[in-house]
Amino acid sequence: MNHLRRPQQGAAFLLLIFSLTMALAMAVVGKFSIDRFRLHRANANLEQLQQAKQALIGYAVMHSRPGALPCPDYNGDGRITNPEDHNGSRCRSETGGTMRPGWLPWRELGVAQLIDSSNATLWYLPSPAYTELASVPLNSDTSGALRLDGQGDIVALVIAPGPVLDQQQRSSAVMGNADRARSAHLEGENRDSDADFTQARPASTGLNDRLIAITRRELMQEVERRVAAEIALRLRDYVAGCSRLPDAVPFTDPSGLALFDSQPGTTEGLLPIDSVLPANWGSGCAAGASLPPWFQANNWHWLSYFASAATNCSPGVDCLEVANLPGRRDDKQGLLLLAGIDLSGRRPSATLSDYFEGENGQSGNRRFDLRPPGGNDTLRVILP
Repeated sequence: MNHLRRPQQGAAFLLLIFSLTMALAMAVVGKFSIDRFRLHRANANLEQLQQAKQALIGYAVMHSRPGALPCPDYNGDGRITNPEDHNGSRCRSETGGTMRPGWLPWRELGVAQLIDSSNATLWYLPSPAYTELASVPLNSDTSGALRLDGQGDIVALVIAPGPVLDQQQRSSAVMGNADRARSAHLEGENRDSDADFTQARPASTGLNDRLIAITRRELMQEVERRVAAEIALRLRDYVAGCSRLPDAVPFTDPSGLALFDSQPGTTEGLLPIDSVLPANWGSGCAAGASLPPWFQANNWHWLSYFASAATNCSPGVDCLEVANLPGRRDDKQGLLLLAGIDLSGRRPSATLSDYFEGENGQSGNRRFDLRPPGGNDTLRVILP
């Protein structure tokens, strides 16, 4: 009998080992599947958030007020309509001085409806000064008011709300009103009415919102390219009519100037707006040249600097020279500089280097730099 019991015991032991091995394998596979699902969901959310971010930046770049962002959508139709999404002359998100997210206005942006992995439409909030209804000047010196996990200077946030958590109910009764639907989609800091927002962490249990930020630097570096290209084109129109660039405004603190008037013979400085030599914008030889209304209304002329040389200047002698420029660098007769966001923290200022970096911040030597070290200037050659 003992001889029979031993094989049976051995078989039972092997069966136990096999069962434990299979259980362990299933646990590992199960965890792998869960992790893989979570990774897939996170990647899907990130893709949608990035699409929304690029659509918003593109909208702001092409806006008639460069840099302006749409109001949030408050009734869930994907459009911006009045009075549903407006509160008088402000976005409804700013009612009573608050900052309350609404849905991403995807139709207004010209994109397909952007949803997260839980099939929820993305949420969105712009900084008040950056909305298309804002009355304050909007340029590279306009700070963003939003903060994400302590990081400030954010001009817009897009939020993927994630699946429903405990106590949240996304019934049809709340889906047409962002104020009622907010607590059913967002959690904690993200559903209150202040400027602070929080990113969900892997170990979070009561927060699953995923956010993507648009910083002032990210937005304005694209907007500045549009502004510089358009103003350079207007200056070329001026040259086409008057055979030369206008005389400049001697550089000083632009916030202290009542009038931006040309001074005869000034070849470097701020762009003239009011009294312009040899002819005012839109008149005389400059009849075919004009500045867009948004340029002065948003104080972009405070950040614009240009330089000129004689049309018969000698390359390498008295023409303008631009370092890091492809091709010939020392034969330029005119160029435009647009200041990026404030790196010095001292604007407005009467010091040129508080606006431009490297050679661009040194006036009178006819030398400039397309890419100054540590700088964020935008340079456009006007002539030749």
